[in-house]
Amino acid sequence: FFMDSEWKKAFAILYIKARYLISFHNAFQIIVDAFLKYCEQKLNPQGKLLFLRITTPMTQSEFRRAQSILYDLKYLLGIVPTQYTQGLREHFLNGFRSFLQLLSYMHGMDKVVRQVGQHIEFEPEWETGFNIFIKIQLIIQSILDWCSNDAELLKQAYLLTGETLSLIQQKTDVSHMLKKDALPIVKINEPLRIQVLSAQHAAGIWRRNGYSLSNQLYFYSNIKCRKEMYDRDILALQIGASLTPPDVYLIQLLYKFGLLEWVRSPENGRSTETDTKTYEKVRIMEEFLHLLLIIIVERYEPFVGQVTKEEKLKREVLHQLCTAPMTHSDLVRNFTDSGQELETVALEIVLKEIADFKKLSQSSRGNYELKNDCLKYYNPFYYHYTKADQCKSEEYVLKRRKALGLSSLLLIPSLPSFCDSFQSVIQLLQCDIFLTLVTAVLYRTIDQKAELWSEAILIRILHLICLALFEQEDSVGKQQTTSTAMPSEKFQFYENSQKYKIEKLLVQITTATKADACEALVSHVLKLFSKYNEEENTKNEQSMSSTVSQDLSNDTNKEKQNGNRRKELIAQKQAKIMAKMTALQRVFIKENKDLFPEEKLSMENDSLSPTTPSSSSTTTHDLLTSELDTTANQMDTSPCQISQPYLGTIYLDSSVQTKQTLTCIFCQENSELKLNSDTIVISAYVQSSRVLSKNRSQKIENPDTFDPTFMSNDLYWGVHVSSCGHPIHASCWMKYHDSVLLQSQRLALRTRGATNYDIEMGEFLCPLCQTLSNTVIPLLPSLRTFTNETKSFGLNVNADDRNDRVPTILWTSCAYTIQTIENLLRIDSKSILKSLSLGQTELISSLVKVSAVYGLLHNIDKAKIHCLKLLSVLLPSPARLQVPSLANVDLFHLLVSLCFTLPILFIDGVPQFIHVANGNLNDLYLMRLILTAHCLQILSSHNFIYEQEQNISEFSSSNINNDDDGNSVEVEAIKNVVQKIIQSQKNQSYQTPSQRLLSGRALCEKLKLALLPLLRCSALFYHHLTDTAWPTVTSDTASFDPSTEYTIICQYLGLPKCLSKILNQNDHNNLNDLLNSLTSLSVAPLHNQTNPVSILTYPIKTNELYHLPKEYIDVMNQVSQYAAPYTYARDETRSPCICLICGEIVVRKSQTSIFSSLLTSYQESKLGTCYLHTLQCCGPVGLYLRIKECSLLLIHITDNGRANKARGTLIPAPYIDDYGETDQGLRRGNPLHLCEERYRLLYKRWLSHTFTEDISRSMELNTSIYATIWNLF
Repeated sequence: FFMDSEWKKAFAILYIKARYLISFHNAFQIIVDAFLKYCEQKLNPQGKLLFLRITTPMTQSEFRRAQSILYDLKYLLGIVPTQYTQGLREHFLNGFRSFLQLLSYMHGMDKVVRQVGQHIEFEPEWETGFNIFIKIQLIIQSILDWCSNDAELLKQAYLLTGETLSLIQQKTDVSHMLKKDALPIVKINEPLRIQVLSAQHAAGIWRRNGYSLSNQLYFYSNIKCRKEMYDRDILALQIGASLTPPDVYLIQLLYKFGLLEWVRSPENGRSTETDTKTYEKVRIMEEFLHLLLIIIVERYEPFVGQVTKEEKLKREVLHQLCTAPMTHSDLVRNFTDSGQELETVALEIVLKEIADFKKLSQSSRGNYELKNDCLKYYNPFYYHYTKADQCKSEEYVLKRRKALGLSSLLLIPSLPSFCDSFQSVIQLLQCDIFLTLVTAVLYRTIDQKAELWSEAILIRILHLICLALFEQEDSVGKQQTTSTAMPSEKFQFYENSQKYKIEKLLVQITTATKADACEALVSHVLKLFSKYNEEENTKNEQSMSSTVSQDLSNDTNKEKQNGNRRKELIAQKQAKIMAKMTALQRVFIKENKDLFPEEKLSMENDSLSPTTPSSSSTTTHDLLTSELDTTANQMDTSPCQISQPYLGTIYLDSSVQTKQTLTCIFCQENSELKLNSDTIVISAYVQSSRVLSKNRSQKIENPDTFDPTFMSNDLYWGVHVSSCGHPIHASCWMKYHDSVLLQSQRLALRTRGATNYDIEMGEFLCPLCQTLSNTVIPLLPSLRTFTNETKSFGLNVNADDRNDRVPTILWTSCAYTIQTIENLLRIDSKSILKSLSLGQTELISSLVKVSAVYGLLHNIDKAKIHCLKLLSVLLPSPARLQVPSLANVDLFHLLVSLCFTLPILFIDGVPQFIHVANGNLNDLYLMRLILTAHCLQILSSHNFIYEQEQNISEFSSSNINNDDDGNSVEVEAIKNVVQKIIQSQKNQSYQTPSQRLLSGRALCEKLKLALLPLLRCSALFYHHLTDTAWPTVTSDTASFDPSTEYTIICQYLGLPKCLSKILNQNDHNNLNDLLNSLTSLSVAPLHNQTNPVSILTYPIKTNELYHLPKEYIDVMNQVSQYAAPYTYARDETRSPCICLICGEIVVRKSQTSIFSSLLTSYQESKLGTCYLHTLQCCGPVGLYLRIKECSLLLIHITDNGRANKARGTLIPAPYIDDYGETDQGLRRGNPLHLCEERYRLLYKRWLSHTFTEDISRSMELNTSIYATIWNLF
């Protein structure tokens, strides 16, 4: 009640204000006169508006601002008064008189004369006139509403309109010279001229007038202008048809269209003119019949047909849904664009009646799909359809009808009756001119040499005959219900058609070859005729059935004979082609015997023999079945089958090497991947990353002097590599890259907008999938082949000795990329066994192999020093090197770097292939050492060994170990290590917490869960390093529980499943040294002392995005206290945002002091707050929720803020309404809810580092001329 009363109060205030302004201040006239002052400057000598393209930008913007005055007029007249005073009428008529002056300026503007001989040289300006009309069409509707509520005001408005028309037509008005009956013919001249123009344009007569006329005709019937243009003209033609004798009306239409010869000589369908003229006449005839159908069929207008507004709305929505399933916003937009006042409640009621709302998934948009029962109301000649819409709707409806098993014949549905004032329109269907026109079309269909004919003409005529017969049946029904019907009111199409022998002509058409496509429609028309021929109905049915059956039997026999002949010819052609192919293959094999081994030659000769095709298939089938049987026999009930561990054994060398052949995406040539073949590369994108960072406050202060030797365990920095995995020859890539450089140089001179890749940063697009890239990675064969070589190492690559950090960064990127992929698999609870995509597999394999080989390209002595420095963390020496504490080092990065550098320690002199890491005994010992260090690192972490509020263990006690003895030994070993850690912390004066220790079994479970991320990353790394197949698994590899996966990975890496074998080592001094390294205070810090050190808790969880509220209104309330100052109303760069990575609200500097340190250094640059926050929090890529627009801002800093370069894009936010649609810009105003599926997809794309690709692709689709300055956001 409160909301209802408040709404009524607001409505009443607006009504009183509008009425007061018009009655006492003459606001209507003042507003229109103000706009007329600007229009007077644009008048030509004839008093019509004229706009030229050669105008200054200042004058264009000035008149564009002047058009905004019309919006005030729309709001002023938007509320129709219920009571009219004399002052209100007078001042309204004053404004109406000025408004008629504006219409007189527009009437006849932009006249077009058909070009003959040559094409138009300059396209005339036409957009401004249509822009003005779009703004005033709602005003016209409001004026009509005002006049329709008061009779006196309506009379005065009619008089003013008549005076204005008399002034316009005073030079051409000849109505006083005509008879009274001919007056409607003159009045429909204007709407008829535009229909003729449209028909001639469709026929190509006006093609020399350029795109200006085409665009005007398009907008004439477009959804934005058709209500006051096209629909009014159709209504005027229907009014003229209701006031004019039908024969006179049709003659006038035929005369305007230039089609009188169809009536003068109906039997003559041959043409003596050129093919172009003939096509033009046929096309114009098609448009004429289409217009005639529209005049007779379109009755769904109140007071034209006996329909209501709800029925009109229902028909409009139904035909929109006949083109394709549509969303709720698209339906509403179509009505609002057309200028119709749409009530949401009425639309919802209509949609429930005729459509079903369907959603494919929770995150997808919901579409309204037309119900099956409503397909029968489809009209293929709906007047709001364009040619494209008509074809699209027919295809969609036929598809739906075919699925339901209905007939493919599309007929005009039953129509409502005309109102009494329009009842005479149907007389057009029984007049002599129409019947003559029908006979002309039927005669020309029978005549095989008739040129003035088309299938579309015949279809339209047949539909008109169906309408006439429908009206005949409807009139008979009305005569039976009403006894007062006059004889003159009878509709006698059937009787009149007998005079013209239309039925006989239709029977003759059934045998004409021209009407084969319309056979079903012709038979339907004949069935309708048979209802009115009661006397000869039975005879005609028998004769027709016999003739049709004979024709069908003859046709079927002919089809069978033709089908058999075609099959024989096809078989003969296939036999000849196969014989030629086999002969050519044999000749090629004989000429190139060196390329084919003897076994392959024998098998190919057997397969090439055409007489034994089944033998080869049976042998291959037997081989496949035998292999499946042997593998099935080898499978056991256990989840995996591993004969022996591979690290440090000779099992690697005994495996069979398979050849790998790749196809270049550029030249489409196949190349085998080996050392002495052409180099093959894949494109990749390398970027710095902070996605896995556990410490957002820490960042690299000086990249030039930064030492990347040791990676911090909080991963506050990293280098990520992504790739599409498409192979290309290195030579082909060089050609492609050179062409890209030339193309970018040309585009830089012509375009102002930013491209989606930066040549200065070395960026390019993949030739196949257009993925953003900035480098290439060479593909190498299996590293096991390197150990079989004895020659010296050399790949003709110049080593980069000037920068010692190049191999370290490469190894860091390899480890960081594997960790990112492992996190992606972990959030989906997927195992690492066979869960990677093809692109991810190619990326890791190539990156690992290149990293393994690149160490030999660098300075060997420096690599040895680097290896010893890495080992000093795990094997402390008395030298006391300045190395970080083991507690602050990421051990997987350490594992990768040591794996690549340990073989270099054994190099004496020239490096050889045997010094490439390949999973030997050193790798096994290194893996055990890293695992031991990681166990100590986890056990000594913050509060790991103490009880917490929640039990985070995910192991089931029954799956840890089957034997209690082993489990007890494992628990005892962990307890001993824990006691040593506690004692070591006490010796170092650490303050131990006063919490209870976890039980031995719970601590064992928790430790294995914390070890799993390192083991998963290590298994991925060694799998692609050694190309050893994953273990054979009997269960689903994508749904392993952690305990099962832990067991499989330990067996795969050759590690003991029981931790006691790791922790109970013979050398207790090494274990004590590792413990001392963990708790030592005299080590080199990894972090800057000005930034706090993050405290990691194990098991390490994957970073997540900010948890958004469920309702968008809660998000708006959350940031309502942060009001960003706007310099002007549409300053998009100052909208308050939420960083979805850290959850901080980002506003302008005057509202918060978060970026005080950054703003002082960037004060002169005037950079945006999102740009600055990205530098501090997110790294190169930022993700923000813009509250005002309900959109997501993706921003990518391309050069780390040194030159303030950035790219970005705006995408819809993951908030959807009840219809499953986003509302970017909050234009619809529906309540929005968080879509968990969309937000999770966004989260996965953030983890996979694909935002740079999304930004690149969105910039490619951007059609704006000017580039957006993204560093201001």
